[in-house]
Amino acid sequence: MPVIGRNDIVDEVAAKTGYTQRDVTAIMNCLLSTILMRLIHAGDTISIHNFGRFFMSDIAAREGRDPRTGETISLPGRRRIRFQASKVIRDELTGK
Repeated sequence: MPVIGRNDIVDEVAAKTGYTQRDVTAIMNCLLSTILMRLIHAGDTISIHNFGRFFMSDIAAREGRDPRTGETISLPGRRRIRFQASKVIRDELTGK
């Protein structure tokens, strides 16, 4: 399965819309920056209709093992960004 990078997306969107690659790059950078800042700093949930939602979740501190030594270590709690696909996408994946 090929990996599609930022430049591939910019090229495709520019070709489909007629905007320049510079304009598409600026819009994409602004969009991603806005999503990340609202998620991380404001704690908002970002919902994009027929695509999905991005949200923060907390992972509790837990005990783990060092794979090299087998020693028990304490892993601190942390936050992570999660994505939940919309029903439209989930239905597409399951063939409904």
